[in-house]
Amino acid sequence: MTLNTDGWGEECTWNVKDIDGNILYSGGPYADNIEINETFQLSADCYTFNLMDSYGDGGGAVTLIDAEGTTVYSTNGNYGSGESKNFSTNGVLGIEDLDSLYKFIVYPNPAQDQLFIVNAENATIELYDMLGKLILTQSNITASETVSVSSLQNGTYFLKVTSENASKVEKIIIAK
Repeated sequence: MTLNTDGWGEECTWNVKDIDGNILYSGGPYADNIEINETFQLSADCYTFNLMDSYGDGGGAVTLIDAEGTTVYSTNGNYGSGESKNFSTNGVLGIEDLDSLYKFIVYPNPAQDQLFIVNAENATIELYDMLGKLILTQSNITASETVSVSSLQNGTYFLKVTSENASKVEKIIIAK
């Protein structure tokens, strides 16, 4: 699991419960603006991942990936007071470097003037409108890239991020 806290890390807690509701792993509260990496050993069974924010306004991005590369849970931080995700696994959950974009984050969403793209170093980004028209393209982005969207009209767009062995698409809302 990779958990990024926002400016209020002390509001963020999480746990993993087994099918009987027993807490097997938990964490938080945390310091502000840090990245937490956790690995869990779970036997083949059903579980629930719970993410909570005591203030109710969500927090930083969180991704839970199993050892086979399947994303069990992912949020860009818009989880309000909390979210729960039921899942099953046949082994280890962790943060294996399975592809170069497994920690890719884009924020804020909705955006007004700028998008920030994190953990996609050397990737290519392409922004498409709802009709599939290519609006913007940029290659070899930095690990922490800023993209101006101030010239775009309000609406829904799709950001495609492509790296050497992976490609991911995020729906982006522009709202000024």
